[in-house]
Amino acid sequence: MRSSLHTVMVVLCLVALGSCAQSTDKPLLSPWTEQSDFGYRERDLGPSRVEVTYKTPFERTSLDPKQREPSVQRVRELANDLAQWRAAEIAQRRGYTAFTVTNPRFVPHVDEYSQTMPPRYGLAIPGSGVRYIQSPGLDVRGAWVSGESTIDIELKHVTDAGDFDAAATLQHLAEKYAGAGVR
Repeated sequence: MRSSLHTVMVVLCLVALGSCAQSTDKPLLSPWTEQSDFGYRERDLGPSRVEVTYKTPFERTSLDPKQREPSVQRVRELANDLAQWRAAEIAQRRGYTAFTVTNPRFVPHVDEYSQTMPPRYGLAIPGSGVRYIQSPGLDVRGAWVSGESTIDIELKHVTDAGDFDAAATLQHLAEKYAGAGVR
């Protein structure tokens, strides 16, 4: 009985370790769903016009707006780049070689939080003996930032000045964000 219980425990541990080894992470360039709260979405505006939106994952940041600015700039760049990446994919999928970006919009989303941790009791060992002490509650405050970039694109068969070449855009952004594409 004891050896079969031991075998069951070993098998359960191996199954648990195996499930931990599998990644459930979603690639950055994925459709936006309520479960992940980041990704792209698109909406046709006409036969060769599409609105593309990309929302970034949250990044931990400072409560101070001035110290938060580098985080906002990082999510702005990521959101803009991945919206353009998706635009290039759309262009190629629909048989176009280029696209023009019009009406770019960016909205940062900042979530501030504050939580008071309950007091804790711990063991203190002063020179005169062992006793329990109570630590005060701890106030934990912080912020998270994400960004949402929306662009309107006009799909084109010929690249003009100021346009994005779809193939070159895909290559550049795939190199810049290696591993971000859909798996």
